[in-house]
Amino acid sequence: MNISDIKEEGQKIIVDVSFNENEWKKTQENTLKELAKKVKVPGFRNGKAPISKIKSYVDQNELLGKSVDKIIKANFANILENSDLQKKDFIENYPEIVPIVVEENKLEVKFTFERLPKVELPDYKNIPDLIKNEIQVNDSDIDEYISKIVEKDILLSQKENGIIANGDFVVFDYKGTLDGVAFAGGEQNDAELVIGSKKFIPGFEEKMIGLKENEQKTIEVTFPSDYPQKDLAGKKANFELKIKKISTRKMPDLNDEYIASLQIPNVSNLTQLKDFVKKDITIKKENYNKQLNVEKIVNFLIKNAKIEFIPEKMISYESEKIFHQYQSQAKQYGISIEQFINFQGFSTIDDFNKMIDVTASENVSYSLVIDKISEEMKLTISDSESEEYYKAVAQQYRISVEELKKIITKNDEMLETIEISILRNKTLEELLKLNSKE
Repeated sequence: MNISDIKEEGQKIIVDVSFNENEWKKTQENTLKELAKKVKVPGFRNGKAPISKIKSYVDQNELLGKSVDKIIKANFANILENSDLQKKDFIENYPEIVPIVVEENKLEVKFTFERLPKVELPDYKNIPDLIKNEIQVNDSDIDEYISKIVEKDILLSQKENGIIANGDFVVFDYKGTLDGVAFAGGEQNDAELVIGSKKFIPGFEEKMIGLKENEQKTIEVTFPSDYPQKDLAGKKANFELKIKKISTRKMPDLNDEYIASLQIPNVSNLTQLKDFVKKDITIKKENYNKQLNVEKIVNFLIKNAKIEFIPEKMISYESEKIFHQYQSQAKQYGISIEQFINFQGFSTIDDFNKMIDVTASENVSYSLVIDKISEEMKLTISDSESEEYYKAVAQQYRISVEELKKIITKNDEMLETIEISILRNKTLEELLKLNSKE
């Protein structure tokens, strides 16, 4: 194999490769031997005819085509490792491969790779508006959390005055309409709700306060602008309510005996329970704030980095990956992709695909920027970091680390994806540290 020329043309890197005549002929011979097993030659049993006889019974286009695929696959890694090519920034995956000369004694192939764009980084050490405040946990947070822990043991009693107040447990029917027309998911009989739990959209529970048992009333509420069901977001709706039952709720006594029955490790009294709850709330709030900061960092990098261009193949690959993820979700729900798209609030597949393309472009932009930051920071992955990642994934899928490694080592693409993911996560953690200082 010989790389005769490497040149840049716009966003492409073109590599011209010619293959050694002996190697090319040897590859054809091996392909012919494989094809011989399926070829019938008069006077011979399958696979027993001499190669010289078999050749005239084999489709030459098939022979040359399979041989081209075979020799490219055998030499592709060596092409990528060429020292002159390694000086270029390019996307190694999915090049366009075009045989230029395919003859019995000669093979020349053109590989067209997409060039990686130049990336000008923003000031990633001073990302604005990140949450840096110390976590505060007050008594009401703790009380609310404890009430959720003991929810299963709360005693319900028929309310004597039969008027709904905050904290009451209510059984009721409801039917929602938009401009007089019923909508999907807007109707339920014997719905159960604790008033003040904020399980329904804003304003719904508040307008139930003061209603009486057996009372029927229509209330008007507005769906939030960010409501997941797009066709309802931001719209006013009327709900016909029928109140069936109102109960007061009484929490169990939080004595030592009851607290011990909760079987929370190292918790046997109210003080220990409150300490446990406070720590758990703190961790949850820290994780929530961290996630918000991650989103702010990602958005900042995408918005402020200057990227020469977004490689088309990277967007195409990412779009395909996102679409397959949605297909898997639809399959899990037991619905078609068309139904899933409709539930997401998109009226047409074209609108859905446009959303995917925008998301793919943002994902690719982020990957280009975060990889550039990794390179600038000179970050690498240690064995212990890889091991921690394997442990977390193995635990998630309930298999041993050894089983996971066996799966990964058989798939080079999966291994590369994991390594990239670990490095990007590490870079993101470094950005969080850099920007957490007051």
